Amino acid sequence: MGKKERDKKKSKKRHYEEEEEEEYDLTGKESQEAVPSAAGKQVEDSGTKVDEYGAKDYRNQMLLKADHSSRPLWVAPDGHVFLEAFSPVYKYAQDFLVAIAEPVCRPTHVHEYKLTAYSLYAAVSVGLQTSDITEYLQKLSKTGVPDGIIQFIKLCTVSYGKVKLVLKHNRYFVESTHPEVIQQLLQDQVIRECRLRNAEGEETELITETFKSKSAILKSGENSSCPSTSQGADAQNKPDVPADLFEFYEQMDKDEEEEEETQTVSFEVKQVNA
Repeated sequence: MGKKERDKKKSKKRHYEEEEEEEYDLTGKESQEAVPSAAGKQVEDSGTKVDEYGAKDYRNQMLLKADHSSRPLWVAPDGHVFLEAFSPVYKYAQDFLVAIAEPVCRPTHVHEYKLTAYSLYAAVSVGLQTSDITEYLQKLSKTGVPDGIIQFIKLCTVSYGKVKLVLKHNRYFVESTHPEVIQQLLQDQVIRECRLRNAEGEETELITETFKSKSAILKSGENSSCPSTSQGADAQNKPDVPADLFEFYEQMDKDEEEEEETQTVSFEVKQVNA
């Protein structure tokens, strides 16, 4: 084989490699564009003191409540949540954490979870609201929940999971439990043009439906391998459980017995026959 032929083959090989790299870069960019910007967010944990062993000192940021010994959660500013498995209210707290966070490790006495953008997306997708998540964390935490955690939860949940594209009897509907979100979507010219119109060219009316369902935390507890919240009834009889947690449990028991009514608003999407 002559030198010219070898050089020609090498140049072709380099050309193919460059094309492959370019295709890889393009697909990478496309996949990144499909991911919500909030999904890449992490809990900010700046200004935390670190000792000589690398351990973080949160004592100045996490002031204990007077009845902290009766509450099962430690919520750290970096998004890690620690659950005391020996707490009398462990089962309630575990069902809640399974719904909103990802498990990191679960040894015998203390379980570790982490709040992430995707775990909060999952929480919203089963029906939990932003206010539900922050309120329950405040009730179960031994300390006040750090402001950075509250802001992170709001960032990841305030506009996520509010609308669904639903297929019913081979017809597509844009559906939401938030009427104001539907109205906001219909202000968009592109979305408005996708709305089904009648024979006269007029927009069809919004469809309102009501159905009954269990609370989001109960549903997540049933879908997991964890004990259900109903098994934690004995904890309510313990004298060391704070009063606000009593009310929390009573509300959850009520939700378990009585299904709550949910109202949805939707509009049909026109389909183009291929």
